[in-house]
Amino acid sequence: MSEEDQTTLEAVRGTFLSRFNSPFLGAFLVSWLVWNHRLILVLVSGMDVDKRFNYIDQTLYPTATYSLWMNLGGPLVSTLVYIFLLPWVTEWVHEWNLSRAKKLSEATRRSKGEELLGREESERYRVDRERRLEQIDNLNKKVEQANIELAGWRAVAAVRLDSKDPAAAIIGFLTSQKFTFTDGGQPFSSVRVKISFGPMGNVFLSGRSELDDVERWEVRRNQLVLSGKDGAEMAVFTMTPESARFVAESGEFEIDADDFKIATS
Repeated sequence: MSEEDQTTLEAVRGTFLSRFNSPFLGAFLVSWLVWNHRLILVLVSGMDVDKRFNYIDQTLYPTATYSLWMNLGGPLVSTLVYIFLLPWVTEWVHEWNLSRAKKLSEATRRSKGEELLGREESERYRVDRERRLEQIDNLNKKVEQANIELAGWRAVAAVRLDSKDPAAAIIGFLTSQKFTFTDGGQPFSSVRVKISFGPMGNVFLSGRSELDDVERWEVRRNQLVLSGKDGAEMAVFTMTPESARFVAESGEFEIDADDFKIATS
């Protein structure tokens, strides 16, 4: 077979399969077989050929109108019912089942003494729930701020009262919030960088400054000591209880708490 004949055969085969896979054609063939199943039984029976044709012409299809109905009209009507009417009936039955299931669920809840909320009541409940959640969130923020201030005042009190070991209170203060590092050595180009102190001794910076190489921190009495990778000290800050700031020994650098301030007059 030549390549051209092969291409033509494949095209015909593809066209036939696409037609055969049509939902309408498939439904029509099934309907036709149902309407004319007796014809199939006669054709495969053991009757003589002449008797078969006589039976088909005289009994199965006695008139042209009846033959047209059995071979075209009836199968066509069945196909249209299957394609258009059956899905609508199926959808209606599904919706009816869902409505019955909903009513059964409501009856079950009523039997258990559970209150069924209407649409307006549900909306009021939702709004009230959101309002209460907002109040809880605001209270949590206030508690968090109160804990921050408490940690700050504990540190200030420990330094002011010159306690034996103010380090624990200062550590609680440093790990409770974020701070701002200020390089005041150059009046017209002051650098301000956010700095956080992790509970495991890590230092986190959000910007470039004189503290770029700092990785660790520790507290010695009322002093904050910053060190690099090799453990060498890079800066020492002393906490001033009057302002709750940490001031470097040179006086040019400061570390100030973001959320805890002491009012000065």
